[in-house]
Amino acid sequence: MNYQKPVLRDYQTEAVNAIEEQFKSHRSTMVVMATGLGKTQVFCEIAKRCTGRVLILAHRAELVDQAKHRIDDLTSEWASIDRASEQANLDAKIVVGSVQTVQRDSRLKRYPRDHFDLIIADEVHHYVSRTFKKPLDYFEHAKLLGVTATPDRLDKRGMGEIFTSVAYRMDILDGINRGYLVPLKGKLVRIEEIDLSNVGRSQGDLNVGELDTTIFKAVEGIIQTVMKEAGDKQAIIFFPGVASAEFARDRMNHLKPDCAAFVGAKTQAYERSNIVHMFKTERIQYLCNCQVATEGFDAPSVSIIAIARPTLSRALYTQMVGRGVRPYNMPEGMGDIERKAFISTSPKPECLILDFVGNSGKYSLMSPANVLGHGVYTDEEIKKAKEIYEEEEFSDEEDVTDMLERAKRELEMLKKAEAARVKAQSESFDPFAVLNIKHDIQSVEFGFEPMTPRQKSALIKFGIAQNDVLGYSKRRAKKVLDALFQRKKLNLASYKQLNWLRQCGYNNPSISFTRAKQAMDVIADSGWNRHNVDRKKLDEVMTSRRNK
Repeated sequence: MNYQKPVLRDYQTEAVNAIEEQFKSHRSTMVVMATGLGKTQVFCEIAKRCTGRVLILAHRAELVDQAKHRIDDLTSEWASIDRASEQANLDAKIVVGSVQTVQRDSRLKRYPRDHFDLIIADEVHHYVSRTFKKPLDYFEHAKLLGVTATPDRLDKRGMGEIFTSVAYRMDILDGINRGYLVPLKGKLVRIEEIDLSNVGRSQGDLNVGELDTTIFKAVEGIIQTVMKEAGDKQAIIFFPGVASAEFARDRMNHLKPDCAAFVGAKTQAYERSNIVHMFKTERIQYLCNCQVATEGFDAPSVSIIAIARPTLSRALYTQMVGRGVRPYNMPEGMGDIERKAFISTSPKPECLILDFVGNSGKYSLMSPANVLGHGVYTDEEIKKAKEIYEEEEFSDEEDVTDMLERAKRELEMLKKAEAARVKAQSESFDPFAVLNIKHDIQSVEFGFEPMTPRQKSALIKFGIAQNDVLGYSKRRAKKVLDALFQRKKLNLASYKQLNWLRQCGYNNPSISFTRAKQAMDVIADSGWNRHNVDRKKLDEVMTSRRNK
């Protein structure tokens, strides 16, 4: 039987073409694709098409091996590995390297600075650190491609420090809507022993040691719930530390012999490989883990993700959820409708997310709404969806998308009711358009960080309606505020003045504050009704050579 190489899916082809297009004008670009959508397939195709030498970097041993095997399968090249005691062949067209190894001076300087024409960085959200960034800076003439499912970081450092564009983006919700990923259902499980009120923070997230101590006390409730919900389905259970994860494994095996195993960051490579193989071949039902099964872990048979590792990080939560979104044994070549129909009748029609919480104290923990809603729904809609979820108004018949849509509808109804009570005094405009600020609508703001309350207050004081800045990032708010303060310094028309002039048909951002004030006097004489403005008088003010 002849082996046939996998054919790219339509969106993977779109991603590859978009990358090549971006490389015409950018040295560096990114692809953001949810777990299960085939990032590896995409970057292997890019490596295959590259006419020069290629370096693929990964930060875990499993990811290095995975990339090596996929390159060997999908291209006519035999990739050479640069990792620990393994040194890559300098004549190899494609090298797959451990970034921790390659960044060492002794290994890096084996290569001339112009040795590689293309560098591909897997799970690139790690690469803003000095260590990981070092090879990217060393090969200064190579094109850079970064791939990740989660570009945001807890330290708020953005991918924009390295990459100048995003070539292609496809999130979890896109994959679910098109039938490439299974729908998500969330279930909040409250356990009294989980009390996060006294757990501190470390590196932007909950302190792992303190969290492990807290979760350890709740292990019995966690495993009893997982085993009841799972039945004969496979589950991955995420714990914060070794103590809670190993205790959970032992208790599960006591209740049901040989059903559970544990893997952690310090599990020996050969042992970890054996356990993962047994889990993927469904000889183990429950995988208790900490710090392992979040990146590059592929197990389509998993139907339940149990999150006993509360987190403030959307990226980490998304990585955990991503382990359960792949369909089970779905053939290629079907259309969107066929795929969704196949999933609905398969042994895995959905993935259940079990969220274990208790007293969250001062923390706003991540939830399934943060994963599916990110980039699609507003922060307000996601917050409302979480309230529905946490207040147990979320039906078992609904999936997470239903929850978000409910939140969106409820907020829309509230806004319509508010609009009926408040008569608009003026039409709102995009502040970027009013102030004539250049803004590329296709640009992506890396490491999105919401604007601060102080920025929001300042924008409103300048006369910008609150609804016009909903969803603004810190970076975008700064751009508008910088323009507003500069206008004030140069004695140019204010935002309020420009807004009124635009409504009356005048679009001249360079007009002085003095002339705009004269125009406002004319508009005021009409009772602030643009339809009753004395056009002749206003034209005289706007075209006069005096008071420019």
